[in-house]
Amino acid sequence: MHRQTCRVVTRFLCLVCMTWGLVLVSPARGAMITLGPGVMNPPPPLTSIIPETAVADTARLVSSANFNAILAATLNAQGYTAANNWVYSFNSPPLPAGLVNPVALPNNSIFNITAYNLYLNPAQTAFGELFNFTLINPPADPVLPGATITRHWLQLLNEDKRYGNFGFAIAGQPGFWQVDNVDVVGMAGGANRGAVGGPGPYYDSNAPGGGFSVPYSFHDSPEFYSGVGTYLHFTTLLAWDVSLGGNNYIIVGDPGITWGFSIVAEPSSITLMITAIVLLLTVVRFQSTRLRTRTT
Repeated sequence: MHRQTCRVVTRFLCLVCMTWGLVLVSPARGAMITLGPGVMNPPPPLTSIIPETAVADTARLVSSANFNAILAATLNAQGYTAANNWVYSFNSPPLPAGLVNPVALPNNSIFNITAYNLYLNPAQTAFGELFNFTLINPPADPVLPGATITRHWLQLLNEDKRYGNFGFAIAGQPGFWQVDNVDVVGMAGGANRGAVGGPGPYYDSNAPGGGFSVPYSFHDSPEFYSGVGTYLHFTTLLAWDVSLGGNNYIIVGDPGITWGFSIVAEPSSITLMITAIVLLLTVVRFQSTRLRTRTT
């Protein structure tokens, strides 16, 4: 009964996820999401032996109006501030003349998701997630005479708690936040801070041996997590580091793409509880009917 119910619930959740995936893959600022062969958005939920169930987010595009304020607050909390010669702004000042932020992706830009799935650790007790995509028809890199410009991914991460004792509470926002750069705090430094191997805020900045992807291909595979209430939500943005005059200017593309997952109680347990309550009420009603019949 338990396994059969679990299968039914899982199939139902898959159907719901597929339906929402078709509905929510919609253009933002002209860009769009496409799915590679065999890719589902979101992928099917997955249940561990504990049992707990991981439910993937529906990947969707998000505009600067939704991520700008929280990204600015997170950069500031993590030390990527003007005091440390890092400048992020969606307004022309204080950016150098000739730079525009946001850099809107062309109307034909495509986030082509080539892999998106949940998986379990060998013990079948904790979850990981794979997310790969390629940005097709990307915008041209910014050009600014005298500046050193490097292309990056900038990834904003929201988690239910501090993992690795790292993350920042942002007023009015749930959980803890960081720019996903191997838990590095911003600091003043030289002109190479934004390059691969430097202590920048970018997803690929601090990867040992170039271990993280760089635009226009993206790969991430967070692992392994367990516990009901656990969540990881990511916003991945195309970005450029513009180094000029002792400052590093952070320029991001618009829109970004969001993805991630949450861990919930096993659906079959909830279903069984509801079924038991319905059966109990049915029995009570039947017994009450029989009692009235006998009385009559």
